[in-house]
Amino acid sequence: MIVNLPAGSRTYAWYWTDRPYNIYIWQGSGGNYLGAYFNIVRNTRISDQVVSYEDLIVDLLVTPEGKQCVLDRDELPESMEQFEQGYVNQTLKDLIVSAGHILAGLIQMKKSLPPGKQQNPPEA
Repeated sequence: MIVNLPAGSRTYAWYWTDRPYNIYIWQGSGGNYLGAYFNIVRNTRISDQVVSYEDLIVDLLVTPEGKQCVLDRDELPESMEQFEQGYVNQTLKDLIVSAGHILAGLIQMKKSLPPGKQQNPPEA
């Protein structure tokens, strides 16, 4: 599955300290939604100077049509069920079910912001 990000596209990122993922949403120069990328993570820290997190390898790509593709599963050192005591596997299962709902809220919020405006994400 390929997501095309033409010149002039923007990436918007959302990070939380209390969620097992962060999200990158891509928007075309005309404001159209191009796709999203859920990064499964832990230990997210946010300060005035830096955002840091531990990337847990597996990611979920979502196209504008809502198609989902699990990425990098083949890079795991062991099975999904065993890797990180099943934490990544369970998070992925939860995201597959809830990705559409999560994205709908963020995309709607993004439409209401002026270019370059930062805002805290909505609570889940």
